Order: sequence, then C-alpha cells, then structure tokens
Amino acid sequence: MLVADCLRELKNAIGNSEEYLRFERAKKSLAEYPELKRQVEEWRRKYYCIQNQDGIDLFDEVDSLQEEYATIRKNPLIREFLASELLVCHMIQEVYREILDSVDLDLQFLDETAL
Repeated sequence: MLVADCLRELKNAIGNSEEYLRFERAKKSLAEYPELKRQVEEWRRKYYCIQNQDGIDLFDEVDSLQEEYATIRKNPLIREFLASELLVCHMIQEVYREILDSVDLDLQFLDETAL
C-alpha cells in the first residue's frame, strides 16, 4: 500500500472519528454566537502565544490567562468547544508520536543543542 493511500485512509478516519465530529458540532454551535466566538478566538490566540514564547514562566502566564478568562470559560458552549478541540489535538499528537516513533530519524543531536 502506498503512503498516499494510507494518508487518505487516516484523514478519513480522523474526519469520521467521534472526537472530530464532536468538535465540528461544538464549532458550529459556537459560530451561532459571534461575540462568544470572538472571545474564544482571543483566548486561544493568547494561549497559543504563551505556549510559544521563550523566557517566561509558563505556569504563571497560563494561570493568569485562565483567571482573566474564567468567566467566559464557564459558558457551556465554550467549555464544550475547548474540550472537544483538546481531544482532537491529543488525537493528532498521538498520530504524530506513533509516526515519529516508527521512523528512526536519529534526532539525538537535538538533545545536545539549546533550542
């Protein structure tokens, strides 16, 4: 079987998974409330930036962001969207880990560098 065929099957499996279908339902529900959607996107943008910054105390920054957005995160639509998004992200991370673990790319040089 060609890798392209396997990739097509994987894409179909992900797209038809309960996790992804749940995420799509949550995304559609949230889209019905543009102001809530805007707030969620703002929170996600800030969270992403924190995770990709160097030289900060990640835990303090995340705690601060969690406090700042605590009120909107109590909303059931937002909670469902964020929870379902997290499940999809974990699924994709697991796929990535499995692929990386199955291929010997000899990445030991990364252990010796400061990234």
